[in-house]
Amino acid sequence: MTEEFDFGSMTDGHDFLVLDINVGWSPDTYRYIECAFGGGESPFGTGGIYASNLTSYVNFKTAAWESAGPSATPHSYQPGSSNMVLVDRLTHTGAFGPRGAIGFSTGSQSPYILPMRGGSWRRGMALTCWNEPGNGIKMALPLGVRPLDSFLEVSGDGNAFATLTHDPALPVSYGRRSWALCGGLSDKEVADVRLRAGVIGLDRYKNWILNWDAAASKTFPRAFMTTAQAKRLKDTINSHPDKDRLQSLYLISGNPTDAINSAQVALKRMMRGHNWEHTRAYTDYRKTEDLLYMLKVEDALSCPSLPANLRDQLRLALALNGYYYAVPDITQLGTGAHLGTWNMRIGRVVGGTYGAALLPDHPLYHYWMSHYREFDSFLLATSVSPGGGWYEPPLYSMYGPQRWFAVCAQILRNTGTADLNANGYLTKFLQYNADLTLADPRYPDHRILPGLGHGGNTLEATFGIGVGLVESSDPTNAAFFNYLHRLNSVNGLISRSD
Repeated sequence: MTEEFDFGSMTDGHDFLVLDINVGWSPDTYRYIECAFGGGESPFGTGGIYASNLTSYVNFKTAAWESAGPSATPHSYQPGSSNMVLVDRLTHTGAFGPRGAIGFSTGSQSPYILPMRGGSWRRGMALTCWNEPGNGIKMALPLGVRPLDSFLEVSGDGNAFATLTHDPALPVSYGRRSWALCGGLSDKEVADVRLRAGVIGLDRYKNWILNWDAAASKTFPRAFMTTAQAKRLKDTINSHPDKDRLQSLYLISGNPTDAINSAQVALKRMMRGHNWEHTRAYTDYRKTEDLLYMLKVEDALSCPSLPANLRDQLRLALALNGYYYAVPDITQLGTGAHLGTWNMRIGRVVGGTYGAALLPDHPLYHYWMSHYREFDSFLLATSVSPGGGWYEPPLYSMYGPQRWFAVCAQILRNTGTADLNANGYLTKFLQYNADLTLADPRYPDHRILPGLGHGGNTLEATFGIGVGLVESSDPTNAAFFNYLHRLNSVNGLISRSD
C-alpha cells in the first residue's frame, strides 16, 4: 500500500498511525531483516535474517533504553505513554542500523511489515516498533512530516554531514511511503516479495526501450576518451606506466581480436546477477568503482568490424544500465535516505554517467546526459568549498571524487555535455591539496599528503588524474599538476623545468 500525508507544514512528530500487534494473539518470536553497513554490501534477505525470543529481545532493548542518555534516544517521538520503550526502527533502505523488515511469529503465524518501492518514499521517516509495558508491542507509522532524525533515520535534516536529498518539487510538509503487510510466508519468501515486487517492478520494466535503431553517424570513441586522446595515448604508449595493460585495448593495438576480447570481458561483468543489484537495499558505495570496465565497452564499440551479435548485446546491457541508474529505487535520491559519507554518495550514484554516455543514439540519451550534467555539477558544488577544500580529509576525497567522479567529469567534457572546471572548481580542489603537500625526510625527493583525520601519510596519483580534468580549460595549472604528480606519486620524478 502507498500512503501520502500532508498537514500543510512541518509537525513536531507526534502524529502516528499505531498498529497494536498483540490484539487477538501473543507472538513469541521477534524477526527482522537488515542490509548491514551501507545497504549495498549485504544482499537483502541472505545472511541478514534474524529471529529472537520476543521477551528476551524486549528486555535487552529496555535495558539499553533506560541506560541511554536523553540525547541518545528519541523519547519525544513516543506514540503513546511515556513508559514506552523503542524496540526497533524500520526504514526503506534498512541500512546503517535500522531494519529492512520487522516481523512477529508464533508456531503458526508470522506477519511481517515490509517497506516497498524505496524510491517512491518522500521525507522517508522511520516506522518504529515499541513495547508498552502491560499492553505489548505496537508499530508506529508517522502521519505528519517532521525533520528527519539522526537517531531514527541515521542522518537527520540538521546534520551538517548529511548526504540525504529531498524532492525539491514537493513541499516540505508532504510525505509518502509504500509498504506491505505479509502473512504466512517464510523469512526468505518475505525477502523475495521485496526483491521481486518492491524494486523497480514490471510496470516500469515494460516501458524500457531496449532495442532501437543504431545511428551510423554516432561513432566511438566518444566518452572515456576522444579519437584525438586515443591517438595521443597510442603515440606515447611506450612511456606510459600502464603500457602493458593498455596495449590490450583495440584503441591502442588496432587489432579487432582485442575489441572482441574487450566485449566479452565487459559482457561477463555487465550480465552477472550481482551487477543488477535488485538483491540490495540500494547501490553499493563502491558501485561506480566497479563500473570502470565500461572503458572496455567503449573500446569494443570503437571497432567497426566488431561482430553484430556482440555489439547488440553490449547495447542491450548499456540500456539496462542506463535505466537502472535512473530509477530512484536504486539510487534513493530524493527520498531522504542516508547515502553514507560524501565519497560514498558519489560512489553510489554517479556511475550512470559512464553507461549513458555510450548510448548516443538511444531515445533517452539527451535526457540522461542532461540529468548527469546537472546532478554531477550539484555533487561537485556541494562537496567542494569555494576555496577547494573537500568535506572529508584528503585521503577520502581522492578515494571517491578524484577517481570515480573524475571519470564523470572527463566523460561530460568529451561528449560536449559540460566542462565541470569552467568555474575553476576542479582546479581549486587540486590546488587545495597541493598546498597541503610537504617534504618529509622519510620520503626523500617527494612531497607527501600528510595524514589528516584518520588518513595516513600518502603518496597518491591524484595530481596525475587531475591533469586530464583541467588540461583543456586550465593548461597552465595542468602543467603544474603534472609536475606535482611526479613529486607525490611513486612513478618517478622530473625537474621543474620539464
